[in-house]
Amino acid sequence: SKAIRELGIYVSITNEEVPDYAKQYLDAMGEMIGMEWSYDLDGLSKEGYHVSVARKYFAGGVNFDPFSGNKSDDNDTNLLTP
Repeated sequence: SKAIRELGIYVSITNEEVPDYAKQYLDAMGEMIGMEWSYDLDGLSKEGYHVSVARKYFAGGVNFDPFSGNKSDDNDTNLLTP
């Protein structure tokens, strides 16, 4: 998460709407690292051109290490790699 700037804004432009399963994953991971997503922004998205934005809403470190080897939790954070 060092590549994600404190209080930064990130834009995703896709040619299809972000599927619900991907939204759920991005929202869950966003909660862990302090990012909030908004999907298919009005006035910017149209058919074949979907704009979503994520905002890192807090500053400070995140207690998350995908290489810690801790596989005992019931989430998919061990699948996140740079």
